[in-house]
Amino acid sequence: MKTASLTLPYPPSLHRYYKKYRNRIIITSEGKSYQEEVAVLVSALNYHNFFIGTDRLAMDVLLFPPDRRHRDLDNVFKALCDSLQNSSIFVNDSQLDYLCITRGDMDKANPRAVVKIYLWNRN
Repeated sequence: MKTASLTLPYPPSLHRYYKKYRNRIIITSEGKSYQEEVAVLVSALNYHNFFIGTDRLAMDVLLFPPDRRHRDLDNVFKALCDSLQNSSIFVNDSQLDYLCITRGDMDKANPRAVVKIYLWNRN
């Protein structure tokens, strides 16, 4: 089965990834920096254009946060998906039919997102 497995830096929350500027929503400098980090890692693993636009996909994510603060899992998930799309591992995050997000233990020394993307077959 065609599978991409990556370990990425812990994503910024939506509040730090996007901001409103002159009635528009833009990506912050921190968000752009995260996108660049993800793109470098995707490229290094030869996952650029790994999935084509007609592929239906599933994604499992295991998040290891940097501290014990209360965090909404969905607040970091959008930044992760957008950065993966920007890196061209897949064409559009609308290809994702199955998502599983799990919070792991806190890891102050190595906060990260362990991601597995694979072809989704509903049957």
